[in-house]
Amino acid sequence: TVKLDKLNAMQLEKLYRQKLDAGLSARRVRYIHVTIRKALKDAVRLQLLSRNVADAAIPPRPVKSEIHPLSQEQVQALLAAAKGDKLYGLYLLACTTGMRQGELLGLQWKDIDLDAGTLRVERSVYDGVISPPKTTSSRRTIRLTKMAVAALKQHRIDTAKLRISEWVFPTVNGKTIGHQNLHNRSWKPLLERAGLPHSTRFHDLRHSCISLLVSKGVPIKVV
Repeated sequence: TVKLDKLNAMQLEKLYRQKLDAGLSARRVRYIHVTIRKALKDAVRLQLLSRNVADAAIPPRPVKSEIHPLSQEQVQALLAAAKGDKLYGLYLLACTTGMRQGELLGLQWKDIDLDAGTLRVERSVYDGVISPPKTTSSRRTIRLTKMAVAALKQHRIDTAKLRISEWVFPTVNGKTIGHQNLHNRSWKPLLERAGLPHSTRFHDLRHSCISLLVSKGVPIKVV
């Protein structure tokens, strides 16, 4: 209801506070800020505004989540609960390779050499959007455990029965799995079955992998 030329930074900051009070996280509110800022930048380019007032608005700072890596016993409980699940291979790879969620969902069969026991990280996927790995060093080759190779071989047989797809972990339609879909339909129920805290994040598996490797005496450079 506010005209563009009447909009000011104070109104934007009031909006951000209302969203925080409504229960949105600081990170989500920052997404709102970025979207508004881009929209107003377009308005300046189209000469509808003389300046972008979002540049003066201060969005909330995201609160860094405390890292809680799982213990070896908790990882074993998680994988035991995932046994027989269609995404067992995904969770096993997460625990044994430390790959990011987007990298796992972006895996294609051409990236995996089961004979050599390796996989290549070439892309990341978030809600259907394909992008390069997060950093230059993220484009890497990872050696797989024997357990992971066996799980992937079985997974390939199981998925071939349903539908041929280039993606290793596709939906029933052969497309990539969405972030919220994975979180709500698979990850949360899995935590329940494994008896793990509901606050456990998928990303904690990456830290858990690192923690377990270090505890096993693997050189930090290799980790």
